[in-house]
Amino acid sequence: MDNQFLSQEEIDALLRSEPVPSESEGSGTGIILTDAEKDALGEAGNISMGSAATSLSQLVGRKVIITSPRVEVQKEKEFFASFREPYMVIEVEFTEGLSGKNVLIIKENEVGVIASLMMGGDGTHSGEITELEQSAAQEAMNQMIASSATALSEIFKRKINISPPRSKMINSRENDTYEPFGGHEVVVIYFNMQIEDLVDTDIMQVMEPATAKEVAQMLLAKVYGSPETEPAVMAHEMLEGAKATNIEKKVEKAEEQFVLPTDEKLELILDIPLKVEVVLGRTRRPIKEILSFGPGAIIDLDQLVDEDVEVLVNGTLVAKGEIVVVGENFGIKINQILSPKERLSKI
Repeated sequence: MDNQFLSQEEIDALLRSEPVPSESEGSGTGIILTDAEKDALGEAGNISMGSAATSLSQLVGRKVIITSPRVEVQKEKEFFASFREPYMVIEVEFTEGLSGKNVLIIKENEVGVIASLMMGGDGTHSGEITELEQSAAQEAMNQMIASSATALSEIFKRKINISPPRSKMINSRENDTYEPFGGHEVVVIYFNMQIEDLVDTDIMQVMEPATAKEVAQMLLAKVYGSPETEPAVMAHEMLEGAKATNIEKKVEKAEEQFVLPTDEKLELILDIPLKVEVVLGRTRRPIKEILSFGPGAIIDLDQLVDEDVEVLVNGTLVAKGEIVVVGENFGIKINQILSPKERLSKI
């Protein structure tokens, strides 16, 4: 307490019948997250890690879902000592827009699965992580953190920059200590990550309480104009609304309401240019093989000679056809047009 006035944190603690923090407790334990701030922090994490999931999905070529954030405040030393298997940590510092550190944690087995997929494998992994696998997984985590920072920038409408990520493998069973926050309390956000039928586990985002509080207050102020406007109720409604909104429900609703526009409405957009692409075929190859490509190399595609090729408009499959020659150019003869419902399901 200073000059006999209570701080907001001390008032919050008294209202919840908790001990009032003192100045001697240090920056790690003197900051308290309210329930509203925890909900807001979880929602910010939900949005940013959703963007990270998209980046990871593109890298591994599999469907990735990261959901169900759970926010807890824990003792740093006890938290990192609780792991019973090796894990990878990716550590960054906010250099602009926010302050403090941000650490992403993923267990050894999941590191191996991600590395295997990135290197053209089927996701199976056994044994210790090799240096090459660690580098591949590190790149995936780097992309996830960068996407997460970009998502936060969009949420808060402010520039948020991070330092180059640093990574390492930690093995607490071998007394490999890791305390990036100096042994104080930390805020841990647990996320459930699923990669199709290969991975179903928790990944963790760890930050200092001051950083967590800053993110939560910024989101509350951004969404509701002031963090003091019934934050507990509003943050809860925001979080529940986010959980109920997913792509499957959007697709179902869009299918039900799909109506072809009239000729008059179509005339308004007939001059808009669209990007048309033709996909001859696809294949997956390990990094080692790709690096060996040179002039004259032949790449087998997963497409038979007599199979139809795909016609994409703005990245969405709309038709299938066959290759023809038109003068001195290649062309496509359309054999099949996807129905509006089929096209919608591809979005």
